[in-house]
Amino acid sequence: MGKLAGLTITMKKHPGSLRVLGAVKDKNDAVLRDGTEGEVVLYDGPVRGLCPLAPNNVNTMAAGALAAHTLGFDRVWRIGPAAAVPQ
Repeated sequence: MGKLAGLTITMKKHPGSLRVLGAVKDKNDAVLRDGTEGEVVLYDGPVRGLCPLAPNNVNTMAAGALAAHTLGFDRVWRIGPAAAVPQ
């Protein structure tokens, strides 16, 4: 049986529904403040780095990292809490 070579998870949410911290919060706050339209990538990197910044929004991604045990939290990537969709 083959091994999973990689896993990328993208989550899209309205910026007002995110409870995030640090640099991700700063970017999300700017989206809300400026009324940015369209999708905005708030984070692009390993799930391990996002978990402490978005503890209320990363359960699905953490589950993916656990399920993809050959990849773990450092090789499962999160793009875009995510991509914020202000509409």
